[in-house]
Amino acid sequence: MKSTSFCKNVMTIFCSLLVVNLQQAIGEEKIAWEKMSQGDVLDYFQVIKEKKNKKNSFFLKKAKFNIINGNLKAAEFYLKNISSKNKAIVYPKKRLQSLIYFLKEDYVNSLKILEDPEFSFFSFYKETCLIKILNLMALSKTEKLSKETELCQEASLKYSKKDHFWLKNTVKVKNGYAIQIGQESPLQLKKLFEDKEMTTLWLKLAIFLNKEENIVSKLPKLPKKLYRSKKIRELISFIYYRLNQKSLALDFIEDISTANSENIKGNLRLKDKEFELAYGHFQLALKNKVNSKNALERSLPLSWILRKWKQGKKHLSSILSEDIDPRKKRSLDTAFLIQMGLFKKAHEQLKRLNYDYTGFIPLEINLMNSYVSIVNNNEKDLDRFSHEACLKFDGLNCWVRSQLLTWEQFPQTLKRKDPIYKDERLTLDSLIELSVLRPLKEELIVDQKDIEELDSAEVNLPKSLHYKGIFD
Repeated sequence: MKSTSFCKNVMTIFCSLLVVNLQQAIGEEKIAWEKMSQGDVLDYFQVIKEKKNKKNSFFLKKAKFNIINGNLKAAEFYLKNISSKNKAIVYPKKRLQSLIYFLKEDYVNSLKILEDPEFSFFSFYKETCLIKILNLMALSKTEKLSKETELCQEASLKYSKKDHFWLKNTVKVKNGYAIQIGQESPLQLKKLFEDKEMTTLWLKLAIFLNKEENIVSKLPKLPKKLYRSKKIRELISFIYYRLNQKSLALDFIEDISTANSENIKGNLRLKDKEFELAYGHFQLALKNKVNSKNALERSLPLSWILRKWKQGKKHLSSILSEDIDPRKKRSLDTAFLIQMGLFKKAHEQLKRLNYDYTGFIPLEINLMNSYVSIVNNNEKDLDRFSHEACLKFDGLNCWVRSQLLTWEQFPQTLKRKDPIYKDERLTLDSLIELSVLRPLKEELIVDQKDIEELDSAEVNLPKSLHYKGIFD
C-alpha cells in the first residue's frame, strides 16, 4: 500500500512539474498545483490536449480554404502553425503541403512527400494517389505512371461515377496513345447519348484534345432531351465558337445566363470590337462566379479602354494569381489611382515602387512619377524623374526638362489660367514637317578690301603692302 501511495505521489509531482513547465512556456498564470488532486491534473492535461487539437483542426480547415481560393501563401502560413504528432492531423497536413507544391509546379517536392511509406496504406492512398499520378505525369515518369494508375483505379473506384474516364484518357495522352473520338458507330453514339453525364464528358474530351472538327457532324444526332441541359448547350456553343461559327455559338446560349455562357457571349462581342457589350457580359459572368478567371482577365483591360477606372481597380484587386509580379500589379493599381485623380495615394504607391525598382526604374514608372510630381507641385521630384525619363528617350519629358531650366516653379506655371499666346503657324503638322534647307544670302554692305585699305592708311603703311602681301 505504501509503495502504491508513493508511486501515486511521484506521478502527481511529475505531472505537476510538466504542467508548470507547459504553463511557463505558453505564458499562462500560475495555478496552485499543490491543491489539485491527481485526477484534476490529468483532467487539466486532457483539456490542454483538446484545445491543441481544436486549434490544429482550425488551422487545417483554414489552409484548405485558402488553397481552394488560390491563396497559397496564407495556406502555407496556417500549415506551419500546426504542431501535432497525431496521424489524423499530420498526414492531412502533409497531403495539403504536397498539393501546394503541385500548384506551385514544384512536382519533385510534391512527389517526395507522397512517397512516404505511410501514404501507401489504403486509408491514405485513396486520397493521395490521384495527385501522385499528376506529379508522375508532370515529371514524365511513364514507367511508374502506368503501374500507379492501375493501383489508383482500384483504390478509388467507388469514388468515380464514370469508371475514371478522365484518368484513363489523360494517361493515354501522356503515354502517346491515340484517342479515337468522332469515329463512333451509330450504335455507339446512341448508347453514349442515352447517358447525359457521358455525353458531357465526350464533348469536354473533344475540346480538351482540340478535336472539335471530329465531332461537329455528330452534334445534330443529339436527342432533344439533352438540349435541356445548360451545361451541354454551353459545351456545344463553345465548340462552334472554336470553329468560328459565331451565329450557331450564340444561338445555343442566347437564353442562358451562367458564367461560362456569358464569357462566350463576351468573347463573341470582343471579336466584333463591341467593347461596351462585351464588358457587360463579363460583368454578368462575374455576378454568377465572382472569381471567374476568364471574366476578370478580360474585364481588366476593357475597364481601361472604356475609362471605367474604379471598376478596373476593383477587378485588379480580385486577381489573386501568384504568377503576377506584385510590382507590376501595384504599378497598374497606381495608374488607376492617377486616372481617378487620387494623386496623394498614387504618390505613396510610387514611393514604394521606386524602392522596389531600386537601380532600374522602368520608363512607365518614371512617366507616372513625372506626371504626379507636376500635379503635386513637387519640382525636386520632377527634376529627377523627367531627367531619368528623358535618358530613356521620352520626348515629352525631355521638353519638361528643358522648361525646368527656363521657368521658375514650372509645375505652377503649367497650371496658370492666363491667356495663352497662339501662333497659328505653329501646329503639330508644322513641327513634324520636313524643312527645306536654303542657304542664307549675305548682302555685301562694305567690302573687306576697303576696310583693310582704310586701316592701312591710318598706320601709314607703304602702298606695296596694301591688301596684297601680308594681308593675303
